[in-house]
Amino acid sequence: MHRAQFASFNKNGANVNGRYRDPFCEFSLSVWGFLHASKRSVIEAGLTVMEYDLMLALSACPQRTCPNIAILCERLLIHHHVASEAVGRLADRELLRTRRNARDRRSVILILTARGELLLQQIAVRSVEALREQGPRIVRSLATLTRKNGLSRMGKM
Repeated sequence: MHRAQFASFNKNGANVNGRYRDPFCEFSLSVWGFLHASKRSVIEAGLTVMEYDLMLALSACPQRTCPNIAILCERLLIHHHVASEAVGRLADRELLRTRRNARDRRSVILILTARGELLLQQIAVRSVEALREQGPRIVRSLATLTRKNGLSRMGKM
């Protein structure tokens, strides 16, 4: 479908002729709308998406884990130097702090500061607002995509 033709669809997925978008495309666009709004919240908070992802992954680590750069690289599928640079910027802004691991002096433990946790919470509030806005569209498109007739229209993937 040409971009101009695609742009003629309304927000409910129908174009002027009453035809509907491909269910997977509608699902992808609805998720993209949410992710775009979340990314905008991160940027407005003064973070890069990578810094936010790193802070979010760090906050999701269990208490018993001693999260370090290697663990975050594995979770985020990024290179060590990329994570190190982001950790340095976050530490400079006092959003996280580092501490040498007592058992392995080569390793540095990463700890979110209260300021970092507060910033994550503020971004989460805005992301929840975006999800409330986009959520119904995501649910509808996912339901259409996973219904038997939705899959049959797509050639049963």
